[in-house]
Amino acid sequence: MVMELTTSLTVITPALGPTFGKIIASTLNWRYIFIFLLPILMISFIAGSFSIEQGKPVEKVKFDDTSVIFIMITFVGIVYGFSRAGELGWTSIVNSYP
Repeated sequence: MVMELTTSLTVITPALGPTFGKIIASTLNWRYIFIFLLPILMISFIAGSFSIEQGKPVEKVKFDDTSVIFIMITFVGIVYGFSRAGELGWTSIVNSYP
C-alpha cells in the first residue's frame, strides 16, 4: 500500500504541482504557495513522527573528512562544468582557463 501511494504521488505531483502553483501565483501572490503548503507539511511531519518506527538502533558513525572534501570538489566541478557548457556550448573545445 505504501509503494502504491508513493508511486501515485510521484506520478501525480509533477502534473498537479505546476498547475496549483500557477493558479495561486496568478490569483494571489507567489508567497501564498508556501503559506498554503505549510499546514500540509506540518500535518505530514506530525503523522510521520508517530507512525514511522526506527528499524534498528541508531549508531554513532565516524565522520569521514576525505569523502566530504571529494564530494565538495565533485559538485563544484559539476556546477562549473554546466555553467561553462551553458556559456560556450556542449561541444566547445575552448580552453576554459584564463
